[in-house]
Amino acid sequence: MIEVHGDIVREQWTGKYDRHCWENDEFQSGAWCSLEAGQQALYLPAYFRTEIKTVFVGEHTSYTHAWTWSTLESTSRGTTQLLLDMGLVDEAKDITKEWMARWMKM
Repeated sequence: MIEVHGDIVREQWTGKYDRHCWENDEFQSGAWCSLEAGQQALYLPAYFRTEIKTVFVGEHTSYTHAWTWSTLESTSRGTTQLLLDMGLVDEAKDITKEWMARWMKM
């Protein structure tokens, strides 16, 4: 944790955490989202709204499904969405600038 996030971890890490092993979950199966015709147009707008203080992220919430990039894109979008909901506009701009491939030079 310290290697990734720096020394701030020493003061903020509580040691409390929870995890879920999807492999052992009897209600989980599959690897990626495969929508039926019309479902993307039906469901995708809901992913861009905060629902009862919940922001949905994951490759299934992206226009392109089943790609690693889709997960990164949706996570950046969800983080930005959460920060904007909290009124943290500058922080949301920083996430967008850093993670939405604007650093790439073509």
